Order: sequence, then C-alpha cells, then structure tokens
Amino acid sequence: MAFMHGRMDEAAHWFLAATRARPGSARSWTQLALVYDQLGRPADADSALAGAARAEPENPGVLYYLAWFRAPRRLVRIAPRYPRAWTLLGQVCEDLKLLQEARESYARAARGGGSAGDVEQGQRGLARIAFLTEKPEDALAPLQGLLATNPADTHMRRLRCELLARLHRDAEALADADTLAALEPDNILWAALKADLLSRKGELDRARDVVAGFARSHPGHYRSYELLANMEMRRRHLDDALTEAGRARELAPDSASVHYLVGQVLAEMGRNAAAESALTVAIGLDSAFIPAHFALGVVRERQGRLEASEAAFRSVLRLDPRNAQARNYLGYMYVDRGLKLQESLQEIELALREDPRNSAYLDSRGWAYYRLGRLEEARADLEAAVRNGGGDPVIQEHLGDVLASMKLFRLAEQAYQEASSRDPGNSGLKQKLRSAQDQQK
Repeated sequence: MAFMHGRMDEAAHWFLAATRARPGSARSWTQLALVYDQLGRPADADSALAGAARAEPENPGVLYYLAWFRAPRRLVRIAPRYPRAWTLLGQVCEDLKLLQEARESYARAARGGGSAGDVEQGQRGLARIAFLTEKPEDALAPLQGLLATNPADTHMRRLRCELLARLHRDAEALADADTLAALEPDNILWAALKADLLSRKGELDRARDVVAGFARSHPGHYRSYELLANMEMRRRHLDDALTEAGRARELAPDSASVHYLVGQVLAEMGRNAAAESALTVAIGLDSAFIPAHFALGVVRERQGRLEASEAAFRSVLRLDPRNAQARNYLGYMYVDRGLKLQESLQEIELALREDPRNSAYLDSRGWAYYRLGRLEEARADLEAAVRNGGGDPVIQEHLGDVLASMKLFRLAEQAYQEASSRDPGNSGLKQKLRSAQDQQK
C-alpha cells in the first residue's frame, strides 16, 4: 500500500523487512529494487537485484530488470549462464529502442543453444526488428523458418504476407493471403488483407469481388459491408458506397465506426451538412474516436465554419496532443485565409517537430512565412517540400507564388509549369504561368 500511494521511504522499510523474512524470494528483492530506483538510489537498487538473482538465478523477471535498470549490456555478461537471457535482452533493448543491440540478442537466441521456444522467440524478434528498422528483406529468413516449423501460425504468415507485398512479390503475398483465408475462413481480416493487396496493384474490381464474396457468405457480418463501402469509395462509386455503408448501419446501429464511415462517404459526395450529422452521431457513441473528430473538423471547415472546425481539431489534440496532422490542418486552415498567422505558425511548427520532413507540413510553414512576408524562409521550406516528394501541384504553385514575389520570374515559370502539368484543368495556374512569362519579356 505504501508503494501504491507513493510513500517510497516507508515502502523501502517494509520490502527490506520482507527480504530478511524471505531471503529466497526473488519477488521481495525485485520490489525492493523498484522502490530504490524510484528513490534515486541506484547502488541500493543494484544490490537488491543481485539479491533477487541469488535467490532465483533463472527468474525471467529478475533478468529483465537487471538489464532494464542498469545498462542492457550488463545482461550480456551473464547471458551465457541463463537459457532465456538472450531473448530477454532482446526484449529489453527493443523496449529501449536500442534496435541494433536487440537484433544481435535475438540473433544469438535464434542460433540455438536454448529451448525450441527460445529459438522461435529469437526468430520472431528478428522479424519484428527488421520491420521496425525498415529492412523487410532481413525479416524474410526468420519468418520462413518459423512457418516451416508451424505453417498454421497466422500471425507470422500475416507478417510474411505484408513483407512480401513491401518487396513487390505480389503473387507470393496473395498466396499467403489465400492460405490465411483457408486457415480461418470466417476471419474477415484475411478478406480485407487480400482486397488491400489487390487494390495496391490497381485491381480494384478484383478486390471488390473478394470482399463481396465474403459478404455473400457472411450476410450478417456488418464489417463486410464496411469493407465494401470502403472499396466502392476507392473505385469512386460513391452512391454504391453509401448503399453499402447504410447496410452496415442497419446491422450495427450502435457502432461508432459505421456512422463514421457514413460520414466519410457523405463528405466525399460533398454533402457536408449530412456528413457532419453522421460524424456527430459517431462521436456521441464514442467520444474518444479521434478520426471522427478530425473528419468533423474537415467538413466544418469546408462549410466555412472555422471556429466550429477549430473546436473539433482541439478535441483531437486533447485526446492526442502529438497529433501532427490535426495541428497542421488547423494551422493551414487559417494561414490559407490570412488569419491568425502567428498562432497558426506555432501549430504548424509543432507538427513539424513530430515529422520534420513531411512535405505537407513544410508547405504549410512555407505558406505561413509567405503570408508573413518572410520570403527567403518561405522559399527554403517550399523547396524542401518539393525535394521531400511533394508532388502536390499546390506545393509547386505556392513555390511559384513565392518566387514571383521575389521577382525570380524564370524560376517561378518553372514551378508554375510543373504545377500545371499535374493539374492541367486549373485556369488560375495557367494565368499565373502567362504572367511569369510576360514579366521576362
């Protein structure tokens, strides 16, 4: 009770007494170490953990805390004596984001020497680390080994399926998706996975047929109609999407996600007031549903109701203060209208703190600098946005506007030409392009 209420000195007294009464209990020693760590007494925490290790030298929890409290490499020195130490060390390093050390530890476990379970955990760890470090090819070998031993391991097969898709080995990925569906024919996740793989290949009609087939065989499964609605949105068949979303709502009227989906479809159709009503119902069913709050902000902004839109985005930020997308949308919404420029710039900078290379956020800050007359800074941000993959014609148009304001008309012409090639129906862009050309004569 003393520990739970934060009375650490009192807790230390009682846990120390417990270790004296039960010196062979690793639990008492570990609890004492936790208290000493909270009190900022690392030497005493080390001593208590040493007592825990003496009491139960192969206790996984003790080994974990040994590595967590004091540098993980400490466990490396004692790992050869304990069968599970390498996998535990991998877990600690993974938790601490020390991914190279985690990879090395899992590799030691995967090479054998311990139990079959440790080998498997090492292989699983290697696969996770490969995904975390964006090296999918490194995950393939451990996944192949795991599936050779246990071909019915759906978790690992799904990982391999996604990995193969990343490597553009589409036929193998689809084969894995088919195997998953055969292993668990009533699991809608596998129909969704196959549909997503086909969609990435641009085969939207085949993807729709997969989901429709699942819906026919599971007519009471509302999520199949959710999937169908999403698929019809991808195909830009919005009336069909609304019909399927309506079927899902009939089957699950108390589902916040279904009402959110209806709102999404209506927003895509430009029916913003109706979308707002559906999204409000979704939030009423689940007040912590962040995507619904975000979508509500968008449809209100489209109606020109900026204060109401800001309220929705503030709800997102109360639920998730680090939501960079909401901060950027909120900032750009005002900047684009020349309003609240300094306040909005701060919001955009907070978004960039979370994702410094995001081209959309760099564009927003560049546009804020432009509105504030800080042209050199605006140019730097917008050029960085283009370098970072900003193919959106709006970014090129913004860059053109900044360069034209700096009287760099030849460069402005190039930016407007690039924007116009991506948005050929934009008459305003064509007018800006002609103006930049005329200024050079």
